[in-house]
Amino acid sequence: MSSVHEKVSNMDVPSFQYSALPPEPYTTRMIRLLPGSDKNGIIQCEILDYDLAKAGEGEHLYEALSYVWGSSDFTCSIILNGCKLRITESLHTALSYLRSSQLERVLWIDAVCINQKDTDEKNRQIPLMRMIYAQARRVIVWLGEACEDSDDALEAIDRFGRESQRESIEGGREKVRDACQKLLRRVWFRRIWVLQEVGVCQCISIMCGSVQIPGHIFCEGLSRLKVSLPSSVQPVVNFIRGAHLRPASTCGTLPIGELIDMYRTHDATKLHDKVYALLGLSTETMDDEASLKPNYNLQWHEVFKQVTKRVFPSSCSVETWPEAPFAVIKGRGWVLGYVASVSAVEDPSNYGRQKVNVIYNKTAQSLGFDKHWGTEWLLQASAEPVQEGNLILFFKGGLGPIIVNLCHDHFAVVVSTAITLSDREKPSCDVVPAQNDSHIQESLRDIHVTWEISLAGKESKGGPNDLKHSMSGAPQYQEDGCEEAKRLHDTSSILDGIMIEILEAYPLEHTVIQKLLEQRGESLVVSEDVFKAVAANGEEEVMRLLLEQRGESPPLSEDVIIAFAADGDDEVMQMLLEHWGESLTISEQVVKAAAANGDYGHEIMQLLFEHCDDCLPISEEVVKTAVANDFYGDDMIQLLLEHRGKTLPISEDIVKTAAASTSKGHETMPLFLEHWGKSLPMSEDVVKAATTLEWYASRIIGQLLALWGESLPIPEDILEILAASESYERYEMVEVLLAHRGTNLPISEDAVKAAAANETPRSRPQADYGWVDDGYHGFDIIQLFLKYWGDDLPISEGVVKAAAANKHYGHQTIRILFEHRGDHLPFSEEILKAAVANKSHGAEIIKQFSKHFSDAVSTMPYD
Repeated sequence: MSSVHEKVSNMDVPSFQYSALPPEPYTTRMIRLLPGSDKNGIIQCEILDYDLAKAGEGEHLYEALSYVWGSSDFTCSIILNGCKLRITESLHTALSYLRSSQLERVLWIDAVCINQKDTDEKNRQIPLMRMIYAQARRVIVWLGEACEDSDDALEAIDRFGRESQRESIEGGREKVRDACQKLLRRVWFRRIWVLQEVGVCQCISIMCGSVQIPGHIFCEGLSRLKVSLPSSVQPVVNFIRGAHLRPASTCGTLPIGELIDMYRTHDATKLHDKVYALLGLSTETMDDEASLKPNYNLQWHEVFKQVTKRVFPSSCSVETWPEAPFAVIKGRGWVLGYVASVSAVEDPSNYGRQKVNVIYNKTAQSLGFDKHWGTEWLLQASAEPVQEGNLILFFKGGLGPIIVNLCHDHFAVVVSTAITLSDREKPSCDVVPAQNDSHIQESLRDIHVTWEISLAGKESKGGPNDLKHSMSGAPQYQEDGCEEAKRLHDTSSILDGIMIEILEAYPLEHTVIQKLLEQRGESLVVSEDVFKAVAANGEEEVMRLLLEQRGESPPLSEDVIIAFAADGDDEVMQMLLEHWGESLTISEQVVKAAAANGDYGHEIMQLLFEHCDDCLPISEEVVKTAVANDFYGDDMIQLLLEHRGKTLPISEDIVKTAAASTSKGHETMPLFLEHWGKSLPMSEDVVKAATTLEWYASRIIGQLLALWGESLPIPEDILEILAASESYERYEMVEVLLAHRGTNLPISEDAVKAAAANETPRSRPQADYGWVDDGYHGFDIIQLFLKYWGDDLPISEGVVKAAAANKHYGHQTIRILFEHRGDHLPFSEEILKAAVANKSHGAEIIKQFSKHFSDAVSTMPYD
């Protein structure tokens, strides 16, 4: 090669000078590669102007070259229009292989057809590149000279791609697969410009050294060889595979933001090309004044700021810096949910796509995203894959959500333009009215995100590679203490909110919370609200992760410890006690909360005793709360008595609470009686409290009577209370009291009247959880009264009137009263009116009255 270059260098010819292109908007240049039989001979070309808008009567006949510039040093030369033009060694090698021995070839090659020293011309020509490659008769992909068996690999790919009987080639796969992998690792596959160059054309040839094969055969051969494709190669192969089916269109189909998301890790010699190389594949219209256009006169950070503002809503602020590959975007917006799972799409028609399942929060539902977008998104594969645990955000004024990943102390954009493939056919989601809703406005948050375009190789000039670890570590990004504190607070608030929502709605979904905590930097302290949510909904694994993240920071506040004691379990409380040890303060309110815990209170109380021993604060309120625990009240009192014995605080209120305990009072009361006996505070109020129970009331009354006997203080109106009670055991309680006290109990007309008026059914539970009304009723209590008091029972006109008005059991009560008193039973016009008003059993009651008071009934006016 050097000898050829020396020949050209020694030629007494001037250096080539570019002439200005004609003013027509679609004019470019082409070269004629003149034939030559000597591969090492001087390469001669001619250059000509070419109007892309004029195809004549047929197709365009030129070919376009897709290659890698390689070294930026122009060490080789060709003769162009009789003059010398310096080019790279890579291009010189490609031309030497492309040159025919007999015929000239018309080619478009960027390094020759565009004056690379004229920035204004580059700005005008680069927008035409999509048209140039789309209209080319063929695009030739030059992978370089043959080395490491690359030409053999390409020949094998060609053979496998054309072979129709797969059985005949099975044995040869392994031999060429390694060579194919080396071929795919060539720089061309990582170059960002090739995406447009092969992504718009209709015919492609792949060339390595002297071997050249059709593009679709190349793809088919790789497929049959089952060669694993690197992530950077996959989209390129997809473009090549679909070339022969591609319409001759010059319009892009994807937004620029989506393209950057997909290809931002591909290589570019100049950072500007990270954007400009994708414009030809985008929906950006070059004729539109507001559209993005190549402008190499701008610095990189100005280009990046320009495209970032194009992608994100105008309400957002954007900051960029020279030679920095990231932008900082700040705005107001909402958290919509998170990514629950991601899977590859098996359908060949959607190859390279990702299926994303999302979980929406209430805000997203209020905005209508759940209905418009659905829960399953089919997205283009992004350069940084969407992962489980990524968050979904929405900037105010945006057209759609973004997907972000937590990077220690900030959010990094994974997908800036989350447009599902199915949603491209639908109108954009109209969320503007919903955004103005007062509830939605209240959930607005300040959002800070970074959008990064990866640097490649020598592009990097001290760029912030540590941005992935900490935003504050990026040298270009400067913020004062207040700004940093606000950003950290806003980021923590978003994370805490999403974790609380997960814990409340999906308490068993630990994976997402685990990912968020693992990615969360030490500067983002988890709020105590998250710990409270764990106490109410979480499990040990989440708690373990939270404690690991919190590290040696000060213990949680009393409010949080109370929440764990009240709603948590013993394993979580054990973690807290072990993590902070003696520095964790256990207050009376914490112990009281544990005493009220209906699920794990007994176990937690045991842990607290083991932790604090005699220092555990046990007050009267704690004991009272433990007694009121309907699930473990008796176990709790037993534990307290084991540790404190008779020093345990006891009061009438505590005993009264035990007497009124719905399900555990009958088991707690014997514990008190065993330890204190008759010294236990006792009063009429305690006895009265027991009468309010639906169940076990008679058992508690019996326990008290068994100890105190005649000295038990019983309220004078106890029989009236029980007679009017709706308790299931009202009859049994009366029976127990009468068995112990008999007629020594005070009986009143009001008590008899209450029993006569009681319409409450006394139902009995069945084995099948049904109920049957076959128990004792008010009239049974009257019968019990009559058994003890007989003729001395005070039965007044008011009693008979109450019985006559009883719609359920009045006829039975009247019958019992007549059986005991006969014609001596009080009777009046008021009583008869009450019977007449009784729509259920009034007729039967009147019939009984007529039997005993026929004359009086016949003379009384009633309808």
